[in-house]
Amino acid sequence: MPSGQLPLERRREHGPTERTTLRNRS
Repeated sequence: MPSGQLPLERRREHGPTERTTLRNRS
C-alpha cells in the first residue's frame, strides 16, 4: 500500500489532520 493512501484514510477520520499535513509539507 502506498504511503500516500495512509494519510488519506487518516485525514478522513481526523479533519484537522489535513491542516497539519499541509503545514508540514509547506
